[in-house]
Amino acid sequence: MASIDLIRASNGSGDAVKATVANARVISSTTLQVNATTNWPSKFIATVGDVDGTGAFVPATVTVFNGILSGGNIEITSFAPGYTDLGNAPGQIVVLKPTTAWANEVASTLGVAHNNNGSLKANSVTTTAIADSNVTAAKIDFTTLAFGNYSTSEVDTGFKWINGKTIYKKTVAFGALPNNTGKSVAHGITTIERVMRIETEGYEAAGPYYYNFGHTNTTALANGIAMYVNGTNVVITTGIDRTGITANITIYYTKV
Repeated sequence: MASIDLIRASNGSGDAVKATVANARVISSTTLQVNATTNWPSKFIATVGDVDGTGAFVPATVTVFNGILSGGNIEITSFAPGYTDLGNAPGQIVVLKPTTAWANEVASTLGVAHNNNGSLKANSVTTTAIADSNVTAAKIDFTTLAFGNYSTSEVDTGFKWINGKTIYKKTVAFGALPNNTGKSVAHGITTIERVMRIETEGYEAAGPYYYNFGHTNTTALANGIAMYVNGTNVVITTGIDRTGITANITIYYTKV
């Protein structure tokens, strides 16, 4: 399985020091004793072997392996593809540096969630993964979630009431307001249980003027207008002349 831990180059405190093999390691032994592991990460892909007079590795002596720290020693957990256990001699050098195995591990790690062009794979982010990553309400624009996407069809807001029931919303095109009288318009919501909130919006073309009659969970009384929602209708009454004003009513509700 791909591992981000394996591709780290240090523990974050600075460059990982070059280590020197302190004691011989026989083939099949997993413990590699070195003189220092300062700033090494807990897991890594390492390269070990003899170096020549220029400081370059001697290819025939090189081994690349996956390892972990254990006290002041290195524990070899596996060898990279294409490498076998050669044992180790005192004085050999152990370093963390890019290798074929390291580059392949990077590609494998990225490939878990990314397409070849770097975009996210479909279903690469799951609900559980989001929860485990501590996404909080403060990081989400709930205004967009709750109040965006108005529709004259029923919309699931994605929110729940305290009883666990889904909160839906629907915008009703109420049309012209009544003039000093009452008017009912069917909202078309089946098995409505509880009205959580009502949003109102009105428009007068002669102005043009825009009206917000108020927010309520049952009845609003503002600008000479009273409104309520029952099981079948939106009902608005006016106490003064509202001729020429048309309205849309958005209802938030749960269902039986």
